[in-house]
Amino acid sequence: MIDRKRIQKKYPDLQKTYEEKKNDYKHQILPFYERYVNEISNEIMAASLELIIFCIVMCDMIKPKKILDLGSGFSSFAFRFMPSLLKQEFRPEVWSVDDSQEWLNKTKRFLTFNGIDGNHLITWKELTEEDSHLFDFVLYDIGGFPFRIGVFEQAIKFVNENGIMIIDDMHSAEFGLFVQKVLKNNGVSFFDLSDYTKDKLNRYSLLVPF
Repeated sequence: MIDRKRIQKKYPDLQKTYEEKKNDYKHQILPFYERYVNEISNEIMAASLELIIFCIVMCDMIKPKKILDLGSGFSSFAFRFMPSLLKQEFRPEVWSVDDSQEWLNKTKRFLTFNGIDGNHLITWKELTEEDSHLFDFVLYDIGGFPFRIGVFEQAIKFVNENGIMIIDDMHSAEFGLFVQKVLKNNGVSFFDLSDYTKDKLNRYSLLVPF
């Protein structure tokens, strides 16, 4: 919508790839998503299916070697399920991070139940103690808004040069304005992803290329 032309200029193949593959990805991942929101979480708490599908499309396009999943949950499953979904020799190293050990435990149970490896499930504190790590793809959807605002400037430092960050829940006015202010102050451009990620709860995301 707002940034369609700018995104198209930055990623010429994105719209075509998205339209060609979104229905297939949705068909394959929907049964797992429905199980997750019915048995582990709910649609309000979980990342939207729209966001998950967009993340998979972007990963398919840019082939990140290391993924940082800031906010454990269904995204932790989706990123680890991608090699099976994409049917390619593409196996990124995925780290899932949360401010809550309880949610990390729930995420691990869901991964284990579905036969997915639960490596690299750590707390935010543990991640920040290993600050040498840099990632090619970062999804920012961790904790409540006060926590998310409090650690955002630290979080962007984990994005590798030429990596990207996708920031969810830009529908929240306070959070959205804060994020945009920080990015502008750091001279970082960003793209509104309403066209791709807006869900029935009016949540949508921001794409930030570094």
